[in-house]
Amino acid sequence: AGIVGVCAVFESRCTTRMALVFLFIFLCFFFNDTATTEIYTLSLHDALPIFCVIDGEEGSGKSVLSMMIAKYLDPNFNLNNVCFNSEQFIKKLRDSKKNTAIVSDETYSVASARASLSAMNRNLNTVTSEMRQRNLFVIMVIPSFFDLDKTQAIWRCRALIHVYYDKKGDRGRYIIFPKRHKLKLYLNGKKNYSYSKPKSPLPVCKFKNEYVVNEKAYRLKKYESFKARKMATALEMKQKERIKRLIIYLYDEVKLTDEEISTICKIERSMVGKIRRG
Repeated sequence: AGIVGVCAVFESRCTTRMALVFLFIFLCFFFNDTATTEIYTLSLHDALPIFCVIDGEEGSGKSVLSMMIAKYLDPNFNLNNVCFNSEQFIKKLRDSKKNTAIVSDETYSVASARASLSAMNRNLNTVTSEMRQRNLFVIMVIPSFFDLDKTQAIWRCRALIHVYYDKKGDRGRYIIFPKRHKLKLYLNGKKNYSYSKPKSPLPVCKFKNEYVVNEKAYRLKKYESFKARKMATALEMKQKERIKRLIIYLYDEVKLTDEEISTICKIERSMVGKIRRG
């Protein structure tokens, strides 16, 4: 009866979708099951988009939890809203309707993490306006929150959800760092990738290993996306190697200057020197 009463009160003040989210967080608060008051509080205002990060070790359940939260925030969430590369992610952001939940599931290449993370951060800077205009719920799944650049981690990310194994090695545990604590955590912990200071003010939460989309279809889409990404990365590396050999040849054998090579190859002059020496 109490839960019904809570829903009735909330529904009179907000949309039905928001009332359902209120109910969800109400249940989580008392039963310590899933999601977070922080995410719910953010979703109160239809004009406010959500960008939160879920991180943790491989196999800890980050993707499962991200899709659970997305499904609660957006009842229409499905596998089409799960993106495994930057192209899928940006297209989904630009094509989605208002209040759509989107999961970015490790959309960078593990094989070339540094370059891909830089690209990921650039992409986030590019599409932030898209998120605001459509009031989207974007959940980014990455190995570590500390891989985000400062702008994304401190100012644009609303909350951090850190998923981890318990002492017995069982998964299904996570801790939430609200915005203020997340800011301090990033500044204090980035150097050593430490989640110890400050401690989150919220209790440890649990979640079940239950997919809200078809698990086989999810794994197949993920496999095909990663396979295509691996091939694209290999082609990109070959192309970079060809360009490097060409620049060295033009510099050493043809005796062209960096400025002349820059004009021929249509590459910034500063980059010509870096490629040649690197």
